[in-house]
Amino acid sequence: MKVKTISISMLALLALSGCVTADKNGIGINGTCIVCIGPNAKENAGYGLGEGVIKDNIVVGTTFNSPTDVDSTYAAIKSEFQYRAKDEFSSNTPDQLYVAQEMYKHVKTPGSYYHISDTIQYQFNGNSVRPIVEFEIIKRGPKAKIKLFVHDRLSDNDKKNQQLMDGLLNDIKKTTQEILR
Repeated sequence: MKVKTISISMLALLALSGCVTADKNGIGINGTCIVCIGPNAKENAGYGLGEGVIKDNIVVGTTFNSPTDVDSTYAAIKSEFQYRAKDEFSSNTPDQLYVAQEMYKHVKTPGSYYHISDTIQYQFNGNSVRPIVEFEIIKRGPKAKIKLFVHDRLSDNDKKNQQLMDGLLNDIKKTTQEILR
C-alpha cells in the first residue's frame, strides 16, 4: 500500500511539473504515450518501429554491415551515443518512468542480437538536436549487420524536413562507421 501511495504521489508530482499528461488517449510522459487507450490508441502509441508511429513523425532508416563482431559493435555504439542499459538506471521512480517510455529500448542477447533506442543529444549542421536513434545489431557470421533508424517529430509532409532527416541519418551512419573501424 505504501509503494502504491508513493507511486501515485510521484505521478501527481510529475503531472504538476508538466512531464506527465493524461487525456482521452491515455497517459503520456514528455509527449510520448505510455498507456494508450481509446479509438486512436494505435496512432498515439510511442515510437515503436512499424506500429503505432505518431502521425507527422518522420522515420528514416538504413541497413549496413559492421566490420566487427556483434558484441564489439554493440559496445562501440553504446559508448559513442551514450546509451544506458536498464541495469544502469537507478531504482528511483523518475528513472523507472523513463525506462517505461516506448522510445527507450534496450534488449540484449549477447553474442547474437541487440536492440537499443533512445533520445540522444547530437550535433548536426551546427545545431544540437534530440532525435530518437534506434539500432538493431544482428549477428551475421563472424560480423554484424546494423539496422539504423532515426525518428523525429517533424511533419513528413514537408520535403525540407525529409531532406533534413535523410542528412541526419547519413551523418549518424557515417559516425557509426567511423567508430567501428
